[in-house]
Amino acid sequence: MRGFCILLFIVFAGILEAQNNIDGQVTNLGPKKVYLMALYGERAPVIDSTTSDSTGRFRFIIGSSRQAGVYRVQWSKDGLVDVIWNHADVGFHTTPEKPEESIVFPDLLRIRFILNMPGWIG
Repeated sequence: MRGFCILLFIVFAGILEAQNNIDGQVTNLGPKKVYLMALYGERAPVIDSTTSDSTGRFRFIIGSSRQAGVYRVQWSKDGLVDVIWNHADVGFHTTPEKPEESIVFPDLLRIRFILNMPGWIG
């Protein structure tokens, strides 16, 4: 019996370890249906959906069997965010009314700084 319990623990630990989250928050979204799509060229099949809470937060749980790549989180016809998922947790917060304040990536800021340096030919 003890061996069975240990085996059961190992199996459940492996299942839990093999999942990642895509957590998002959209300002002023409220409770609304949110879709997760896998991008394959021009195709974007819906692979999951959830409903955001009253603050616009939502979570998708992705199993390790999914392929790493680009995924789209969409909450309206024009409201979407593309994320790169590589078997790690992803999180974002966006304000559709103020896109300049949304989703700042540190590497992008460094690239912009380098491109705006005096003497840069690009």
